[in-house]
Amino acid sequence: MLTSILDNPIIWRIIGILSFTLYDKLTWEWYHYIEWIFLMFLALSILGSLVLLIGEYFGYTTINTTIPPGTGKAGILEEFELIDRTYITINKLVTCIFTYQVIHYTWYETDIVQWSFPNTTSLINQLAQILLTLVCFYVIYDFGYTLFHWGLHHGSIYRFVHKHHHRNCVPFRGNLDAINVHPFEFITGEYNHLFAIHLTGILFKKYSSLLFGESIKIHIGVLGFFIIIGGILASFNHTRYAIALPLGLFQVAYHDVHHAKQMFNYGQYTMFWDRIFGTFKAHDLFDEYSGKINNNNSKKNSNNNSEPSLTSLYWKPTKEQSKKAK
Repeated sequence: MLTSILDNPIIWRIIGILSFTLYDKLTWEWYHYIEWIFLMFLALSILGSLVLLIGEYFGYTTINTTIPPGTGKAGILEEFELIDRTYITINKLVTCIFTYQVIHYTWYETDIVQWSFPNTTSLINQLAQILLTLVCFYVIYDFGYTLFHWGLHHGSIYRFVHKHHHRNCVPFRGNLDAINVHPFEFITGEYNHLFAIHLTGILFKKYSSLLFGESIKIHIGVLGFFIIIGGILASFNHTRYAIALPLGLFQVAYHDVHHAKQMFNYGQYTMFWDRIFGTFKAHDLFDEYSGKINNNNSKKNSNNNSEPSLTSLYWKPTKEQSKKAK
């Protein structure tokens, strides 16, 4: 039966339509573009739902408030408007283009990207290279992003670009709230990933032999991890879940501080450069490094009338709104 199915020319025609060379759009037919857009939109939808489900499943602490929607400074975008849906759609299309270009880059930049470690590379050296690559990616990416994000808050341009994103001071939809930004901001942030990858590759070509005795390249698996985890962390940053990595490497609460008090925490993934530039601020409720609930800080800030506690600016979505977010 299987042989008869495979001998059917219609089956092979369908396979031919559905299959295409990912790294070379010059070989694509018009319908391959539609397929690619469909696959990417589906992947983004799965990512958005997965992020929210992870927060629910593992029962992470939610950041909440008693302030009603739209009160004072704590604006809550409970329903998307036309401009929001337009920007989200444009940015999803940009993601289609960006993802293709990352794949194209990894295929053709053989001087920078490798698909496997050389047989002569020891396991310890492989792990060291992976760790060094990730450190370079995040340090370089967040250096550019922190300065760019900081600049978007300058009074002369804030209302033209970044103000749109800050209409929502309490994001809760995850990926949808994360990509609900002006397309100029989204494009710059996305291609900053590719800039960080390329600059890391150039630095490795010139200086890695000083550490490893030979020039090293970026492993394709580490590059893919950086891109995919970037989407996940940026989505987590726009949920109400107090997710944190050890040693203060990443906390959703850091970005919540930024949405509540915009002069702090401009970094996307790490607060490394914010700490250096003096723009870092920890959350009232969570320990700066462990991310665990810090009751002492919460009580101290609640008794301090000179400045409102950050917790007074947060809001937790209802079950109905959470369902809509998925």
